[in-house]
Amino acid sequence: MFTSVYSAIVAGALVFMSQIDYSQQINLGIALLLSIFLLAFSWLGFKVVISQSLGHLNYILNVLMILDRWNKTGFYKDPKKPFFLKRAYRNFYEYIIGFFAVLSLFYIFQIFNLTKQRRDILFSPLLMILFIAVPFIVFYFIENVLYRCKWKKYTEKRKLLIKALRKSKKRLFQPDWDEQFEDMESELWEKIKDEITSEELQSLEERLLRCEILSCIYTEINKRLSCIYTEINKRLSCIYTEISEILSCIYTEIRENETEQGGTKKSG
Repeated sequence: MFTSVYSAIVAGALVFMSQIDYSQQINLGIALLLSIFLLAFSWLGFKVVISQSLGHLNYILNVLMILDRWNKTGFYKDPKKPFFLKRAYRNFYEYIIGFFAVLSLFYIFQIFNLTKQRRDILFSPLLMILFIAVPFIVFYFIENVLYRCKWKKYTEKRKLLIKALRKSKKRLFQPDWDEQFEDMESELWEKIKDEITSEELQSLEERLLRCEILSCIYTEINKRLSCIYTEINKRLSCIYTEISEILSCIYTEIRENETEQGGTKKSG
């Protein structure tokens, strides 16, 4: 559903952008805003795909837990597939995000060129290399940094539980298994560790450690940006207050002058 809506919006936006007169700076500004909007919309699509993938794994986990409760997990089969739909969707959005990132960058340079009246800089070899490299850099960052270090841990934990449920000879079902699943020191995970290999467990622990490091870095960056935003907001508020006072004084003087002029005309 989301992909259909996304495709319709992006197609309409690209048609609109293809008919814009790019010789005017205001049109370039509109195109830049639209490109940034599509970039943010693509990022939302990327997160929707991740949530759908985890939702599908949650559905499988619930089915297997029910079968495990009845001691019938052998009924569940999952033949190997050469391609995965959700992975293809994820890669699609990663490439699209890279495309709109470089498109936004292109419009920024276009606006700069019109402002500085330099039309030759856009087609310099260095910028052409930059435009070609940006989509691949964005794709690599999203796939290998954000996804693998931040979100893949959720997928791996679910896949390990699915594997343990299919292999285990003893029941893993517990009434609060969803709560224990979040705690790596719980009784449920002790049973899971008995069913998986040490390499798989080590891989998961390393990924969780990377996620924790990345989370700390993100928290620190967010804290610093929040401080900068607070300071900028405070200064802007002071500037706004001063401008308001100046405008209020000017307005008061104008009203007093009009009153004095009106009184002079009446006495005359």
